[in-house]
Amino acid sequence: MNAVTRANVYFNGKVANHSLKFADGSKKTLSLIYPGAFHSSTNLAERMEIVADACRVKLNGQSTWKSYDANRVF
Repeated sequence: MNAVTRANVYFNGKVANHSLKFADGSKKTLSLIYPGAFHSSTNLAERMEIVADACRVKLNGQSTWKSYDANRVF
């Protein structure tokens, strides 16, 4: 695995994304997200895995918020 050392930083430094590249050519993004309210969008489907703490999420097109604890995926 190779980690790209330069982060993409958003929301005044409250969200930082690092790219991880694997030997098979696959890629994942490791995100560090500080408390706050953020809205982001993407053209591709994403799988979000919470590895520590918890968050509340309202996905585009949905009217309700859902809570996710560590070791949960959405």
